[in-house]
Amino acid sequence: SLVGYFPSTSDNDDWYQVTLPAGRTLAANMTGPTASAQDYDLYLTSSTGTVLAYSEGSTTTEALAYKNTGTTTKTLYLHVTRYSSYSRVTPYTIALSR
Repeated sequence: SLVGYFPSTSDNDDWYQVTLPAGRTLAANMTGPTASAQDYDLYLTSSTGTVLAYSEGSTTTEALAYKNTGTTTKTLYLHVTRYSSYSRVTPYTIALSR
């Protein structure tokens, strides 16, 4: 799993590189700080920037899944976006399974 936080109020995007073997499914479940009114969105993009899966709920919890139906391992990117950026050092977690 991943643990992240935003070090400043002007920093609202985090990126994580993930490799996904052929035939495997990546599941990502994110939990943000429950004591704040923040809103997080979670995206999974390809190496070319194409959005493959996303979760845009209006809460601090997000979940997505994507299956690599190709024959080779893919390099993908998890993108966390935060809104209402006043709670800048409270961590969020992303549980990953492949």
